[in-house]
Amino acid sequence: MSDLQRPVLDLTVELSEAVAAHRFVTLAGATPSAEGDPVVGLTRQGGVDDGLVSVTVLGTATGVASGAIAKGAEVMATTDGRAKTHAGDVTVAGIALEAAAAENDEIEILVISRGT
Repeated sequence: MSDLQRPVLDLTVELSEAVAAHRFVTLAGATPSAEGDPVVGLTRQGGVDDGLVSVTVLGTATGVASGAIAKGAEVMATTDGRAKTHAGDVTVAGIALEAAAAENDEIEILVISRGT
């Protein structure tokens, strides 16, 4: 588990669904509807529908991997908000600053927010 987080800017986002901690979310407060959709950042804690959470939109934050990820790899968001090695013509959500060996590993990610 990564203890490294260097948030530069956190925003408060109202969730439109329940979301776990350390997951990518859209500006609408939900996990992406399709893999690689643009996201605003990573949640610092989990929350429920209509709840408010802090989302790191600039800096580094802890993210949950959907599988193995190499250190330095560009990552995209999955439909449950986890990080996955970037593939295809989709939005890059961040850069893995640590390697993930397996699903559900927590790693430090440099957030590259698109927010749409």
